[in-house]
Amino acid sequence: MKFLAAGNAICDIICQVEDEFLAKHQLAKASMQLCDDQKSAAILADLASDEKLIASGGSAANTANYLSAYGLEVGFIGNVADGFYGRKFKTDLDKNNINFFNTHQEDDAVSAKSVILVTPDGERTMCTSLGCAATLHQSQLDLTALAQADLFYIEGYLWDQQGTNQLILALCQQVKASGGNNVFSLADAFCVKRHLEDFKKLCVEHIDIVFGNESEFQALFAKEVLDQKALEEIQAVLPELNVELMIITLSGAGVVLITEQRIITVATTKLQAVDTTGAGDSFAAGFLYGYLQEMSLKDAAKLGNYLAGQVIMNLGARPEINLITDPASIPHAAA
Repeated sequence: MKFLAAGNAICDIICQVEDEFLAKHQLAKASMQLCDDQKSAAILADLASDEKLIASGGSAANTANYLSAYGLEVGFIGNVADGFYGRKFKTDLDKNNINFFNTHQEDDAVSAKSVILVTPDGERTMCTSLGCAATLHQSQLDLTALAQADLFYIEGYLWDQQGTNQLILALCQQVKASGGNNVFSLADAFCVKRHLEDFKKLCVEHIDIVFGNESEFQALFAKEVLDQKALEEIQAVLPELNVELMIITLSGAGVVLITEQRIITVATTKLQAVDTTGAGDSFAAGFLYGYLQEMSLKDAAKLGNYLAGQVIMNLGARPEINLITDPASIPHAAA
């Protein structure tokens, strides 16, 4: 298997709202807030039924979706229950030729859902009820077989459920022993703050590549800004963290790639976003496709920028877009 991902198996309920709606429901803009079913229900009750788009989501699953669309053999480890949302999630993975390793065991569990509120500036604010999504059961998985993946991609949100990380750590260890690489997505700045020391320890012991946006890296390294001085300071600690590559997405400003030897900035054309949901996930897919094809880091980043630019022009994290495999063929407007 080329690519294996582990993450929260979530169905997104996407709604377009004004900023005042976020204030009314006490939601921090552009964040992911964990909530219970009662709060989700209160938010949904405040929206007209015809305003909602229901689609399969979840950060790592979104990345897996586009890598499968590129024609790679892809697997996803997650957990859903029976019911409308669980069946939809599984159906969408099947439709996209993604091998689903569902670890569900409890008869009374409920699947996860995330109410995603999109404001006119394209920013997304998520209110997520995890249900059984972050409770992964090792007994349901053949870790030896799964560890043959070339890349194992983990989303940081899984650390919000105590115990799940033990499965992830065991699989990380086996992937490394089998010659693969472990890739970690920081997920969300608030998630980084919740699990700061655990994330740093994970990097030191298991991770080869780290993805995150500007605010997530600011949280990880306690930086107020990511200027050149801050980037050089991050570069200086890569040997200590035992990470080969850090990838910082900067929205319309492109991306910064940091290795021990180089700091590379790859610009992109700033586009007016309809919805930023899935921007980082699709960037990761484009970059990792290029990485698996042994492209240069810069060319891989160009593919990531292109995919993210296409996704944010649509509502939802998984629109059907024209995939490009050659960075030289990327239209100038999206390069």
